[in-house]
Amino acid sequence: ILGTSLGVELMPAVDEGIIDVTVAVKPGLKVKDINEIIEPVEEMVATDEDLDYYLLTYGSSGLSLGGGGSVSISAYLKDDRKMSTNEVVEKWLQESASFPDCTISMEQGSSTGSTMYTSRQIQVNLQGTDYDAVQSETSRLVEALRDREDVTQVHSSIENAAPVLKIRVDPVKAQAEGLTPASIGSTIYTRLSGATATTMRVNNEDIDVKVEYPEDQYHTVDQIQAMLLTTATGTKVPLGSLADIYYEDSPSQIVRSDKRYQVSITMQPNVGYEDTASTDVRNFV
Repeated sequence: ILGTSLGVELMPAVDEGIIDVTVAVKPGLKVKDINEIIEPVEEMVATDEDLDYYLLTYGSSGLSLGGGGSVSISAYLKDDRKMSTNEVVEKWLQESASFPDCTISMEQGSSTGSTMYTSRQIQVNLQGTDYDAVQSETSRLVEALRDREDVTQVHSSIENAAPVLKIRVDPVKAQAEGLTPASIGSTIYTRLSGATATTMRVNNEDIDVKVEYPEDQYHTVDQIQAMLLTTATGTKVPLGSLADIYYEDSPSQIVRSDKRYQVSITMQPNVGYEDTASTDVRNFV
């Protein structure tokens, strides 16, 4: 385990009153869910007395797309603001420390696109050959660090996992019904994704005709468990009687180097602990 303090200033500081905010959320979320997550962040920015105006973007064309990822907010402060840009960044980091279901980072922006905020970010790196062990230790450390009073905004590089529905077919139960895990998997895929029934030729172009179940037919775990499969004898059995169905978090990214999984935990020092937090955290881990 390695602990490092990042305090690099990329350019001489010129306060242009621009703050770049990035809000990372779980992949796969709908726009409605993302709106609920970023609402307190947007409210915090929009109501600040030193704010002139801000721009919020998501995906390639704002909040009109689905799929999760990250939301960017560019905040432009007033020329006659009461606080410096760095002070506003520090204040917003403190206020957003408890916002749930997202990872928030901020830095002082520039009209030239260069970053000029001096980051005090503390980073702890973990690595190991067993991913489950690394994941477990990461979760334990994140919880322990969040209980400390000298740091805030504690997040890991694997915490924004995407929930994945797992279907584990029991081969013995499947064989007893004259089925195989592969055939069951093929049936599930067709039910959820649809199937191409035929091809039509329209205006000299071949167009596939796809047959699908209604969108809400298999929308919940209970509905998928109740999915009826046809056995070798022609009878019907629910999928739930042949398989275990459950949600499991899948990390949005996995980093490996020299066959070892690598995870980073980042945090910001609280006000009053800027000079000591890095050393104390390193000793703690």
